[in-house]
Amino acid sequence: MPVYQILSTTPRLDERIYEVAASLHSEPDGEAVELAKGGKVVRYSRSEESTALDREYFTNVWPNIQQAEKEVKLEVPKHKPTVFRLENGWLSTSPNEVGTIIPIRNRDDTFEDRIDIESAEGESYRDLKLAPRTMVVLSGDVRFRISDRVPFDLILHPTSPVRKVNLATVEGT
Repeated sequence: MPVYQILSTTPRLDERIYEVAASLHSEPDGEAVELAKGGKVVRYSRSEESTALDREYFTNVWPNIQQAEKEVKLEVPKHKPTVFRLENGWLSTSPNEVGTIIPIRNRDDTFEDRIDIESAEGESYRDLKLAPRTMVVLSGDVRFRISDRVPFDLILHPTSPVRKVNLATVEGT
């Protein structure tokens, strides 16, 4: 299973992203949260726009993420997705999680921001381009940092192994 995948968003998801971006410009303040090892993140309150974004994700995008993650079954998140902006430090996913990062951008934003990703096994991917109309899927025990100018919706799916059925055994019973 790859440590990360960069997938395209859908036009409907993009519309919800633009709505969240507009709502953040009208209410740019979030709650500053200190992270372990001196990091800092801004956590934004849930809004109608972020709820609509998450509804679109779960209705029409989640099946695409599940298809990309063939080795595990994605479960319903234990916590509601949250919009963050990382000021410094790293965020991480747990060994039994798949994280989806949906960058929040304006319709006119053409900047290619960057994301750094490191796995617990020592794989390191630095300065990866994060182009508009893309999202990042992280698999397993991974830490990441993203450009501090980019808010993002973070969805953490617990995972369970995919049960593979041996058809020869089933047919022989």
